[in-house]
Formats: sequence, structure tokens, C-alpha cells
Amino acid sequence: MDLLRNKNKKTLLTSATHFVFDITLATVVLLSILLFDQPAIAIILVLISKWRMLFVRPRFWWVNMLSNLPDMVFGVGIVALMCVMPDLVVQICLAVVYAIWLLFIKHGSSRRMVATQAAATQFIGLWVLFAVAHLVALPVVLVGCFIIGFSTARHILLNYDEEDSRTLLAMVWGVLVAEIGFVTFHWTLAYSFFDVLLIPQVSILVTLLAMIFLPCYDSYDRNEGKIKWVDIRWAVIFATLLILVLSTIFSGLL
Repeated sequence: MDLLRNKNKKTLLTSATHFVFDITLATVVLLSILLFDQPAIAIILVLISKWRMLFVRPRFWWVNMLSNLPDMVFGVGIVALMCVMPDLVVQICLAVVYAIWLLFIKHGSSRRMVATQAAATQFIGLWVLFAVAHLVALPVVLVGCFIIGFSTARHILLNYDEEDSRTLLAMVWGVLVAEIGFVTFHWTLAYSFFDVLLIPQVSILVTLLAMIFLPCYDSYDRNEGKIKWVDIRWAVIFATLLILVLSTIFSGLL
């Protein structure tokens, strides 16, 4: 009984420590942007918070870095958005989003939560990348698109039993995202919300494409190599219609 009570106390203390650390990290990141107006300090803080991935034998560093890449992309992306959108209210909202990510989202292990993590990382990563695309060369944008696509696809595929094709499928998705990035780099569109937020079209389109491919793969995995229309119909119809609308009516083609 005493052992159980001590275990519960340690668990409660650990949870409280993580809660305080995550809230402090999000707050310090926001303050570093507001006080110093330099993203470097905030980015360093985000990267330092991942120190545990190197607290193992060196042969595990690469695997840990790949596993933690979505979290790093999301954190660095939030910092970059704080810098490119200097509105105080938006910056505070982004800090709150980062705190929610640290406290609740990134620790989820179910397939739905993992898919949410990947979708949020991909959306934020592409948003930031194309927000600064006019300042960097095309190869940098393409490499960034590949890294974002590869890391998020791999993050999802780790929850499935198929190991042989996991890396290949993640690379295929990364190449597809890079190809879409190549097209949208030459024809960048952004949607304005509240005259403050400018969301690039590419981040929305890639997210919608992922809404098509993920249910297809999930159906393929659950049905022993067969994709059933009943499993994917609503996601495919919804995402396809939105892609058509965004690619035509809201792209100036019609």
C-alpha cells in the first residue's frame, strides 16, 4: 500500500513538473520574441528543450532526432510565425497554441492523436516555409518541403505494423510535397483572415491531400491490402471538393 501511494505521489509530481516546464517554455518563448525581437533566442530555447533525445548512446541520436523532428518543426514554426506576424494578440494566441501542443497534443499516442500531430506539424511547417519563401532560394524551399513531408509521414507510419515500406512511403510523400512546393513557389497564393493572418494556399492543399491518402492507407492496412470505398468515401469527397474549390474559384482561375 505504501509502495502504491509513493508511486502515485511520484506520478503526480512528475506530471506537475512537466506542466510547469511546458507552460514556462511557452511563456519564455513569447517573452523572448517580445523583448528581443529576435527569433534566434526562442529557436534555441525550443531546441534545448529537446535535450533528452541526446541523453542516450550516440548510435540512437539519429533515430531520436527523426522521432522528434515533427515536434521541433512545430516549435520552430510557432516561433517563426510570431516573428512574421508581429501583432501582439496573434503572438499571444500562438503562445497559447504552443502551450496546448506541449501539454496535451504531442503526448498523445493513439492513431487519431498521432494524425493530429502530423497534420498540425505539416500545416504550420508549410505555412512558415512559404511565409518566408520570397527571402530564400527555390532549393531551400524544396528541401524544407521534403523534410516536412517526410517527417510527418514517417510519424504517422510508425503507428502501423508495416515496417518494410515505411521509409519508402515517407520519402514518396516528401517528394510529393516538394513537387507541390515547386509549383506553388512560382504561384504563391495566401488567404487573409481578419487582416492579420495570411495563410498560404499550399499548406491547406497539402493537408487536404493528406486527408485523402491517410484514410486510403488506413483502409489498406485494416483490410489486408485492399482499399474499401466505404472506408474512405466521405474523406475523399470532402477533401476533393475543397481542393477543386480552392484550386479554381479561390485561385483566380474562374
